[in-house]
Amino acid sequence: MKTLSSLFGEHLSILNQRFIPILEKNALPGLVIAAGAPMLHYADDRSAYFYPTPHFAYWCPAQGPHHLLVIRPGEKTQVFLLRENDYWHEAPVAPEAFWAEHMTVELCHDKASLWKDLPAWKNFGYIGPEAELSGRHHQLLVNPPRLLANADWARAQKTAYEIHCLREANKKAALGHQAVRSAFASGASERQLHQLYVTTLGCTDDELPYHTIIGIDKFSSILHYQNKRDIRDGSVLLIDAGAKYYQYGSDITRTYARASAPESFRNLLGAMEALQQELCNAVSAGISFAELHEKCHILLAQVLLDQQLLKNCSIDEAIDRNLTFAFLPHGLGHMLGVQVHDVSGKQADEDGSPCIPVPRFPLLRTLRPLRDQDVVTIEPGLYFIPLLLEKMQQGELGRYGNFPLLAELIPYGGIRIEDDVVVGRASRENLTRQFLGNEFLL
Repeated sequence: MKTLSSLFGEHLSILNQRFIPILEKNALPGLVIAAGAPMLHYADDRSAYFYPTPHFAYWCPAQGPHHLLVIRPGEKTQVFLLRENDYWHEAPVAPEAFWAEHMTVELCHDKASLWKDLPAWKNFGYIGPEAELSGRHHQLLVNPPRLLANADWARAQKTAYEIHCLREANKKAALGHQAVRSAFASGASERQLHQLYVTTLGCTDDELPYHTIIGIDKFSSILHYQNKRDIRDGSVLLIDAGAKYYQYGSDITRTYARASAPESFRNLLGAMEALQQELCNAVSAGISFAELHEKCHILLAQVLLDQQLLKNCSIDEAIDRNLTFAFLPHGLGHMLGVQVHDVSGKQADEDGSPCIPVPRFPLLRTLRPLRDQDVVTIEPGLYFIPLLLEKMQQGELGRYGNFPLLAELIPYGGIRIEDDVVVGRASRENLTRQFLGNEFLL
């Protein structure tokens, strides 16, 4: 079994190989990537949670702002780490050996002189937010669009190190999901469940890859539900929560139903589990993600008809009339990596040409054919959203809905099930299911 150090060393070697032609293509002698700076809230001295520039995190897992990374073909990757002498904040810890041994690491102790004391990088490319500094002290080409497109295209295909990190992030998040499932079965509230999740992971909120979504009953139909209420003894729980492992974040959703949920809802939950697994098993290199999304709506139409939520139509008619959109208004999934919504999902090629849009699916984050070693989320849903159902009922599509049954289900919110899947040529790896099973009924 390879060590984390050997995996990272191979990762860095692959990245250098990928970026040699990218730099040549863009006529750049080298590249500077900034970790970025904290952002202050308006008219305040408090900063928002800091997350490093994803391009920096792709090359280096160092925590903290203002670091710089330098890539030059044929030379060892160089990192300038800011370890400021500061009594207001804890100094950043020393770089971890598993990655630092593969780079040239220089420590800088003064943020003000970090840029001006560095060697000249004339005509290098620059990726990062601190464009003013890069222009003031060095003649850098700031965020060239084609360079960014080339870098995003390369970043989508994960190395063995990246897949290891995503697998570990799934393993970590699964522990939190299991703890939450048990506590919900005992009647815990949204607020208690969130606190339990964070405690189980042993982290703070700002160390999560995204804010948890923990919705009980009707609040599970709010797609990005942001609150944590003290509701207790709910019948349905939707939890969308991930974990981080060296900058790579998992993205997992589960829906649980207690015995107090209606039998119709519990039957739907079982049907959506089967639907989601069929879609996961359809993931393969070469398949268009837009095609997977289309397949999702066909399968959803079958569920809606089988469970008598739709009537007076066939599957084809349900698709032609967009009836499923009232129950699933979001996309099937997205790319996953150092960003939860990772890059290149709408790129048709390495130079950033956009994929041909699909008019029926204007909001999809991912359209292109999948490639070997891409990582995607598969997250179909079925929601009872009053706003959408009322629009359907009041319009010409009202004759297709079983609104008495839908009215009974609205108080229980909705269903989403989400796994993280590695694309393979002949097979795939479900990073989630190996740690978190299929127990949805409590």
